[in-house]
Amino acid sequence: MILSPGMYDDLPFSDYVKIDAMNFHTLKEVMKSPLHLKATLDGLRKPDTDTFRLGRAIHSAILTPRLFSKEFKISDGCCAKLKSGANKGNSCGKSARWSCDDVYFFCGTHKSEAPNAKEASDTLTHAEMQTVVAIRDHVTRHPAAATLSMDGQPEVTIVFEHSGVLCKSRIDWLTAGGLLDLKKCQPGTTDDRSILKAVAKFGYHQQIAFYSLAVASIQGRMPQAELLFVEDSAPHDVVSMPIDSQTLSIGLAEVEQMLATYKRCLMDDHWPGMHERSVSIETGKVKRGGLPKWKRDEAVASGLVGEDSWPDEALRGVELPPVLTGFDQ
Repeated sequence: MILSPGMYDDLPFSDYVKIDAMNFHTLKEVMKSPLHLKATLDGLRKPDTDTFRLGRAIHSAILTPRLFSKEFKISDGCCAKLKSGANKGNSCGKSARWSCDDVYFFCGTHKSEAPNAKEASDTLTHAEMQTVVAIRDHVTRHPAAATLSMDGQPEVTIVFEHSGVLCKSRIDWLTAGGLLDLKKCQPGTTDDRSILKAVAKFGYHQQIAFYSLAVASIQGRMPQAELLFVEDSAPHDVVSMPIDSQTLSIGLAEVEQMLATYKRCLMDDHWPGMHERSVSIETGKVKRGGLPKWKRDEAVASGLVGEDSWPDEALRGVELPPVLTGFDQ
């Protein structure tokens, strides 16, 4: 098991996941709450395996095409014939994880019908395979993906220590002075506004910062980072976004906060959930609210209410049954 910091080439993904170190996708759970992070560390929260599998297939097809056919096989589900019920005689069709020679696939229920079946390589349906190949073809010939034509290494594993935490990253494409991270997105979301919104919403700036720390531990300087977005269905448009220094600085600062929170929770063995975030530090009471700031600002600006409006003022001069006047101030 790898535990020492360094760069590891050609490390299979199955070995990467076994490295006992903090990765970004686990760390970012602390943004929900430390309790969510703890559940993830304990293996109680699992990623969306289908989305994860398809994403890995796209990465493999584009970044490591020579390995793609070995890592992913075509299977439209369990081939075992049903012996009873309305669909008797039809193929089972459930998701299949066991195979004979990567040709015949079986689900957990029917794997006993093939005693020699082994756990299969990752599988794709015919439709998924067509999508992955189409995305690969669009990306590899698109001018926005010029970085991929530069000398570099795909799927590079880096183990590094930062802020006293052993971390790990898997860089999609690493060059002498930069890194590229590949992202899939929905059709029609490759315009500037949508891309910028996605970077903030999904924390891509934090992820790039985390990866940049990994690269800096090897190369001795911060890399020029780039996000490459590709639509996951037709027309599979592609757009590149180099990350500016201010965005990277914000991401680095937020990663530092995330690591500090993790270390504090680990030291105190206290993993607060969302409820503790809603309790006022000053009063110890649950904070009152109900509307986002933009809605409050809009109401004040229009004169609908004042800056410090109270329910009593809104009801002044209005006759209402007593049961409706018991507002809690």
